[in-house]
Amino acid sequence: MKKAHSLLLVDILFLLLAACEARDPRIVLFQRFNVATTYEEARPLLSGVLARQLESLQGRPKEQTLRVLDSLRLTSYEPRIVEVNVNTSFLVLDNPKSNQGQKARQSYLLVRDDGKHWTLANRLEADLVMKSLWITEYSPSDFNQSSQCSVFGKAIDPSIDGKRWDMKSAVAIRYKDRIEISSYLFPQTKADLEYWKNWGMPMDSAVFDSSSLSKNPAVCRVILGLDKNGQIESISVGFDDPALHYSALFQDHGWASPRVSGSSTSPQSDLPPEFTKLEITKDRIKMETAGEIMSGGSGIRWTTKIDLPVWERGL
Repeated sequence: MKKAHSLLLVDILFLLLAACEARDPRIVLFQRFNVATTYEEARPLLSGVLARQLESLQGRPKEQTLRVLDSLRLTSYEPRIVEVNVNTSFLVLDNPKSNQGQKARQSYLLVRDDGKHWTLANRLEADLVMKSLWITEYSPSDFNQSSQCSVFGKAIDPSIDGKRWDMKSAVAIRYKDRIEISSYLFPQTKADLEYWKNWGMPMDSAVFDSSSLSKNPAVCRVILGLDKNGQIESISVGFDDPALHYSALFQDHGWASPRVSGSSTSPQSDLPPEFTKLEITKDRIKMETAGEIMSGGSGIRWTTKIDLPVWERGL
């Protein structure tokens, strides 16, 4: 009897929690959008980029509008809210399914411009959201640090063979089992930080055009592979030049398992000789490294000294 009573209480608690979740106006908002079949039903629920994207449906035949809305519709999902501030949040839809089958995790940017009514402002894959930029205010000066790199060898285009690239800024992004440090030829500006904040989602043309990042610049990279305990188990150094369709990563064989602790207290003796400092905490990285690697007739030289915030990507 006691066991049955306990099970009943658990069931009641589950139903109460489900009811509380359903009453969240942001989840109710998406539920209304998810069942909309006409532009007139969907439009009051939207703002920003998403409203402009669907504006083309106005006046279209009902069949066309329904086809577009059906392509966005989910048959099942597990909703959760990621708070940003009182007027901004993300609705994350885990394990989403549609009539076409399983989909990648989705998220919607939710805003209430009037401080009262929530609207759906943008839509993107949850793994692409630069979470740190939505919850923390950064200054461009946090990222404007110099470094150099060059690639050389028989397989390298003559226009960049041996050319030294003097980088003026860098960003560090943690995503799942890696931290990637990317260095750029220009100082980061407020426009660039706004670009990063909106990275991975449909972007206003003004935000896109005002950032140097939209021009596909050359990039020097250091990529740290992490194990499940947050220890560094691999290190790679690379260079990309989209204008020449060139991209390469180099790894010294001795770096395969350096076992560098992901803690700022890691002993410096654990580091490969090219890395004189590598200190990592949850939201910051300090690194000093210089060296040269050859592989298959080509190679890379680099010098990097950074002290950067680490951005978290993904919700």
